Amino acid sequence: MSCELVSTATEVGVAEWAALLPPDGLYVSREWSAVTEGDRMAQTSYVLARDSAQALVGLLPVHIMRYQLSPTYRPSTLLGPDVDKADAENYAILGARSGFHNAVAVSPTLGPRARADVIRLLLRCALDVATERGAPGVIWPYLAEDAVHAVSAAVSGARWLKGLPVAAVSVADGWDAHVAALDPHRRRVTRQELRRFSQAGLAVRVSHEINADWFGQLVSRHEAKYGGRVTPGGIAAMVRRMADSGIPNVYFVAEIGSEPVAATHAIATPGQLWTRLIGLDDDGLESAFNYFVLAFHAPMRWLAEHGGGTLHMGPYSLKAKTLRGAEVAGSAHLVLDDPGQVS
Repeated sequence: MSCELVSTATEVGVAEWAALLPPDGLYVSREWSAVTEGDRMAQTSYVLARDSAQALVGLLPVHIMRYQLSPTYRPSTLLGPDVDKADAENYAILGARSGFHNAVAVSPTLGPRARADVIRLLLRCALDVATERGAPGVIWPYLAEDAVHAVSAAVSGARWLKGLPVAAVSVADGWDAHVAALDPHRRRVTRQELRRFSQAGLAVRVSHEINADWFGQLVSRHEAKYGGRVTPGGIAAMVRRMADSGIPNVYFVAEIGSEPVAATHAIATPGQLWTRLIGLDDDGLESAFNYFVLAFHAPMRWLAEHGGGTLHMGPYSLKAKTLRGAEVAGSAHLVLDDPGQVS
């Protein structure tokens, strides 16, 4: 096998990249990578692993960060409080650098031993890239449980750090079936919140596009309440890049009459729905119960009405999400700063 380096996602064929992705591989997909390249927060390269016939069998993005607006993705945050912050910020990020969910992009046709060999090659080449660009090491953050298992077979003596737990819910095929499958308490909460939402004069409209400037204003206002540093212009630009990328965007827009007051953004992939951003006017929604309809129930209902699957909801408000049917799973960060750790 051999590895090569390319500097943009578009240098890799659509079909050969897609063939590497597991069902939960949204944030290491070609489409999402093209979207994040546009924010210019990192110098990104892609390590490609090819077999003896030059078929693509693995891929790993390597990000040398210029800056990071999200505290939960800053290298110094990922490495924890007991590190030199200035040194930590120079670590390279592997895989996805947003979304709180990292997957391994390696051909699913490979057996366990060959799969480990590909991951090992990708990591060695990624470490070489990071070292050449002045990084003291690499962090592969927010690896899901199956990804941790796959990567563990390829490394020895590496550091594993605990990542944020994330919420997801399995949604049945059909909304009535989903609600009926909830335990009595969760079923009562769901029905009560939907009723209050309707009584407040609110309705949800589903759309695949949105006014980017309006949404950017609402998202930045909401994020600022929790210490976020996103700008209206930055969010609006990302919305436009997502629209241009072909990513299957779904927007759940809360309206009073015909006036929009809030929206949740999600991305649909086969059997999966990934909620990402929420923008809202607190006065328009009036209560937390209405927020839950927009952030949780409306995406759940859409997924149930489109064949069911898994709704991914990120690491925040976990208590509220589990109350409404979500399960919580852990994640882990792989840290490498020595080629000898790649067994």
